Amino acid sequence: MLTALKNNCSLTFYRQATVRSTGISVSYAGSFSAVPLSGVSFSTMSTTNRHNAQLNDYLANFNDLRISDVQRYDLSSPNSVARSIGVKRAWMYEKADIEMGGGGSANWNTEEKAQIMEHDTVRGAEGHHQQSVAYHPEEQTNPDNIKFYKSREQHRNEGHGGSFQNESNKPMIDKNEMLEKTNAKRVLKNELQGLGLVAAIGTGVGLTIGFITTLARSGVTPDTLKFAAATGLKNGIESGLLSVVGYGIGRTIGEVTSQAVLGILGNVGVTITDNILKMVNMSAVGLLTIAVFSTYQFLKLRLKVVGTKAALIQTGKQALFSLSLLAVSIAAQGIYGGWAGIIVSIGIGIIIITYSVASSVHQRHFVEKIRIYTIKKCYPFFLV
Repeated sequence: MLTALKNNCSLTFYRQATVRSTGISVSYAGSFSAVPLSGVSFSTMSTTNRHNAQLNDYLANFNDLRISDVQRYDLSSPNSVARSIGVKRAWMYEKADIEMGGGGSANWNTEEKAQIMEHDTVRGAEGHHQQSVAYHPEEQTNPDNIKFYKSREQHRNEGHGGSFQNESNKPMIDKNEMLEKTNAKRVLKNELQGLGLVAAIGTGVGLTIGFITTLARSGVTPDTLKFAAATGLKNGIESGLLSVVGYGIGRTIGEVTSQAVLGILGNVGVTITDNILKMVNMSAVGLLTIAVFSTYQFLKLRLKVVGTKAALIQTGKQALFSLSLLAVSIAAQGIYGGWAGIIVSIGIGIIIITYSVASSVHQRHFVEKIRIYTIKKCYPFFLV
């Protein structure tokens, strides 16, 4: 009898009302965020490349000047012309370091930096030869041999021990290394900013998907709000971490892959424009991001004791959707340029989430109607 009741599908027999999952989970965060993440990766890569190119230009120019100065000026004995050239070259290093975001060898303040950028020097500051030119005339034009003091009094007291008659014999300052350290700091800052933005995007997408879709399936009550917030937070953390991993792989393997593809395109005669460069980077980073999220989804399903075949099918469907969205975004980027790829990706994501939410709400209302109908059918009926 009990078996018959369980197998009976009549609406007369009440069953617990449930709403089918829409399938919009944290794994879809990879689909919706792959293109924005590739945009962040491209922007970060471009900025880092500009920083490094600027550094290399400075080093090449300054090293050429060092060589030409040695060949041009008499360094066999102390002379004011050679000493002045050494100080002039050192000021050029100070200006370059400030342009790159550094503080210069003397840790100049804001006003002093402005003077250097406008006038190439600081009013009242003096250049001091660390290695006395009387004993080391060959170092007269060497900018590494120059240390700046902000006043003549400081120059005399610290540079010459209280009297300009005292010869100096102090270690030189590697100005090329100064520029390299300044560049390394700004490159690190740029990479950390990119990483932080990626984490924020991934977390935001995952949290939004988890929170909204959970509320859509469960309705809005104090309890469901708490549950939706917890679900959104969990999904956000997962998505944020996966985005960071995908970004890290994209900035390493993805960049190498992009350069290889660009090399092939260049060899076949394709002119590499900024938009093509962006499309190639979008493809490489997008594919790697999707791969990271898909791998995580598959492993998560297997941990839930889902069969290998079923896990592969579910992961494959989601990966196919992600790849389709990526392809459409790349096509839009190729046709319209600018931010078209990211706009299309975000737009499609919003449409899909909106449809998912509407579908969940419709299912919930429909199930509720069935539940009420079922209860009414169970009311006792008395014959009068």
